[in-house]
Amino acid sequence: MAIEELHPGQQGLRIAPDLYNRWRETIRLKDDGTHRRGQDDIVISVRSFYYDLHTWAADEPERWAAWVAPCPVPPGEFHGLGRRRRKENERTADRTRQRQPLLPILVEHVEFRYDQTRLLLERADQAADG
Repeated sequence: MAIEELHPGQQGLRIAPDLYNRWRETIRLKDDGTHRRGQDDIVISVRSFYYDLHTWAADEPERWAAWVAPCPVPPGEFHGLGRRRRKENERTADRTRQRQPLLPILVEHVEFRYDQTRLLLERADQAADG
């Protein structure tokens, strides 16, 4: 959900802490109502955007200074980020371990379909010539 939906008439990029907290609650769930695992990535993108604006304003103040605002993401927002990322990596590695035994079956199927398609194409080329 966009900030504008939570606070119609929002002017500029200066976001009040209570508005930020309401927005933060809205990104906890996906549109289908399931829990969102990638919340940190969204918040990191927001923080990066604000810090990018600060950098750009230092280089080109005439263009970007009007957009500079304090970053609404509090400093402690990423407490436990390393642990959450390790857990996500563990889940990914676990999925890989679960699916690895199926790899030979997948390769065999793909090679079989490739051979079938190649043979069909060769026969179609011969039929077109004759």
